[in-house]
Amino acid sequence: VEAASTAAAMVPTQVEALQARNKEKAAAAVESLRAERERKHLQTRTLHNLALSTQVEKERLEAILLEAKPKPRVLNRMLGRIKDLQEQLRELEVNGTSNRKSQ
Repeated sequence: VEAASTAAAMVPTQVEALQARNKEKAAAAVESLRAERERKHLQTRTLHNLALSTQVEKERLEAILLEAKPKPRVLNRMLGRIKDLQEQLRELEVNGTSNRKSQ
C-alpha cells in the first residue's frame, strides 16, 4: 500500500515534467516553422523582383532591336544587367528539382 501511494505521489510531477518537455518541443517546432516561412517569403519576394527586372530588360531589348541601328554600347550595358540578374538567381540556389520535391 505504501509503495502504491509513493508511486501515486510521483505521478503529478512526472506529468508536469512531460508536459513541460512537450511544450518546449512545440515551441521549438513553431519557431522552426516560422523561420522557414520567413525564408520562403523572402525567396518568393526576391524571385518576383527578379521576374519583374527580367521582364523590363526583355522589353528594353525588344525596343532596342526594333531600331534600325542598335548601339553596341547600349547592348553591352544590357548584357551586363542580364548577367547580374543571372548571378542573383544563382545566389538564390533555386532549381526545379527542389521545387518539385516540396509539392
